[in-house]
Amino acid sequence: MRRDYVVEILYLMVVWSLVLIVGNGLTRFTGQRFAHLSPYMLVSCEGGNVALPLYISLVGTAHIMNIVVFDMAGILINFGRLPILVARATVGTVN
Repeated sequence: MRRDYVVEILYLMVVWSLVLIVGNGLTRFTGQRFAHLSPYMLVSCEGGNVALPLYISLVGTAHIMNIVVFDMAGILINFGRLPILVARATVGTVN
C-alpha cells in the first residue's frame, strides 16, 4: 500500500472523529430517547448515490482509486470503531 493511501485513511479517520464530536453536540435535537445513539448515525451516513458520482464527474476517472481508499477508511470506522462505541453507549462496558 502506498504511503499517501495510509495518510489519506488516517486523515479520514480524524475527520470522522471530528464529525462524531459534532454529532455529540447535536444530540439535543434528536430527543432524549435516541440521544445516546444519534452521534453514531451522523458518522455512518452514506453518500454513495450522490457523492461518488459527483466525485467522479469532478476529478475524472484517473483518480477513481481514491474511492477505494475512502471505503477502506469507512470500513475501519463503521465496522471497527463504531460498534465498540455504540456498545459502550448502550450497555455501559465492553470486554
